[in-house]
Amino acid sequence: MPDVHATTAQRAAAARACAGRLGLGTVQLGLRYGVAHAGPRPTRAEALEVLDRAAALGVRVLDTAPRYGAAEEVIGASARRAELRVVTKTAPDVEGRDHAETIERGLDGSLARLGIDRVHGLLEHDAAKLLGPGADARWRAMERLRGDGRVARIGASVYGPDELFELLGRYPLEIVQAPLNVLDRRLSTSGALERLAQLGVEVHLRSALLQGALPARPEALALNPALARAVGAFRARCAACGVAPLGAALAFALEAAPDALVVVGAQSARQLDELASAGASALGRGGVAELLGSCASDDPRVLDPRRWRVLA
Repeated sequence: MPDVHATTAQRAAAARACAGRLGLGTVQLGLRYGVAHAGPRPTRAEALEVLDRAAALGVRVLDTAPRYGAAEEVIGASARRAELRVVTKTAPDVEGRDHAETIERGLDGSLARLGIDRVHGLLEHDAAKLLGPGADARWRAMERLRGDGRVARIGASVYGPDELFELLGRYPLEIVQAPLNVLDRRLSTSGALERLAQLGVEVHLRSALLQGALPARPEALALNPALARAVGAFRARCAACGVAPLGAALAFALEAAPDALVVVGAQSARQLDELASAGASALGRGGVAELLGSCASDDPRVLDPRRWRVLA
């Protein structure tokens, strides 16, 4: 339960401390996003307010991609962008363009839209492309971009530990983005988190809220019955333990990987404040991962957003 005796200043300090472990995902700022479709895409002014609030709270990393609609342009329009490290991803392939050209021109486009000359991280957006034809050429192109100073760290965004372990056997990844949440614990149970720590890889965890599904009411997930049942069980467990679903979901990821950055999205500055406050409150309670131990799932219809049905 929240500490009712904490002062406003103490709660604000706890929220800032929580925010310091968060990265801001920007897909919501460029596209209508999430299985529950929580609302329309923010206006440009609203999106800039989110970025301003993120910097003020102490968030220091932005996660974006060329595929996130107008997200990179929004970041480029922010007066606070110099205070925030940007991680972006490879651009979609273009017919007739070879692998190296795809990577290099894609980053040039991202840098132009972002209004910066260097990003903290460049991730292969589709990790399977580093395991198929042309993979070595793609990796060499990323290495060149790091070598000429346009990128600090190179790596990949993965869907699960099997893909991750295969990549680690092929390339010296420096930064990885992967899913982990109260339902999807594969990154932890497989030993992947431990392996990444041994290798000194920077880890960014996504899907802590499972694209907004975990704090959503099950009826909002009616198109996906298996997901709705899993979320319903999670919410029932939260109610039994006296912890709010939003804070519990976020605190679970923060507790499960203390050295990782947890990437969350927000459609408004107020929503970002609510995330930081809810996470801080649940973290202050402690032991959230243990409380929610019975909620894990191994059903791919629950864990893999590529299998979900969403409203148009």
